[in-house]
Amino acid sequence: MEENTLRISVVFSFRNEEDSLKELIARVSNLKEALFRLDIPRPEFELIFVNDASSDGSLGILMNEQEKRSDEIIVINMSRRFGVGPCVLAGLASATGKVVIYMDSDLHSYDSIADLKAGLKTYFSFFNQERTHQSLARQTPDEVYFADRLRKAA
Repeated sequence: MEENTLRISVVFSFRNEEDSLKELIARVSNLKEALFRLDIPRPEFELIFVNDASSDGSLGILMNEQEKRSDEIIVINMSRRFGVGPCVLAGLASATGKVVIYMDSDLHSYDSIADLKAGLKTYFSFFNQERTHQSLARQTPDEVYFADRLRKAA
């Protein structure tokens, strides 16, 4: 790598993503090609995939890709299922780029801003109104936040 070359590390954690990994790699490659067409210094990429104990063919797919592109693809195979957090940390610890990005590997995206807003509304509705939290004495955030207002109104 030349001294002034920008290196971008992209970290993906995954578990049982056999059906989407080839498409994910193709999309990242397309993005790289689009960046290379811009009139900017050509960045180098490092794609770090952290396997969280997949039981499907995900690891095999990535090992084959790594054989083809060993200068670009790094595969970390966790010893057991740890969950997303430790996998992301393992990927970040292995990153060598000046720019480090974490991306989900499930290819979930939204077609429009309206779809994104609807998805966020559903998420926050569940998180604030339905999901109890240990740190909130097994109450929902809405129960804690609005409890005082409800007492005053009564």
